[in-house]
Amino acid sequence: MLKSDRMGRAAATGAIALTLLGGAAAIQAPAANAASRPSAAACQKTSFWAWIDASAANFRTGPYTHSTSLGLLHYGDRVQVTCATDSNWYYGKALSGAHRGQWGWVHHSVVLNHH
Repeated sequence: MLKSDRMGRAAATGAIALTLLGGAAAIQAPAANAASRPSAAACQKTSFWAWIDASAANFRTGPYTHSTSLGLLHYGDRVQVTCATDSNWYYGKALSGAHRGQWGWVHHSVVLNHH
């Protein structure tokens, strides 16, 4: 076997290994970091900005106190609310703060400008 053939095979094997590793990494990415989107039946569509009116408020994966916290929103952080539940939870996108760009749930009791 020629040296160039061995190098070509080694490069191809490395590319396959990287592809497999990349696929495995994508499969193992944690889904818990994403908030569950509200179902149409559980959500009253709305659209307004809300401001956090607490020193720290949990930004959650679901509309329950036992839902996983994505982290904390802080006083003055803004959220674009797109859904309100009958149990006073808001689903929306953080517009400022450490969680800017993330979607999650926050209870109405910790926000200003709630409807």
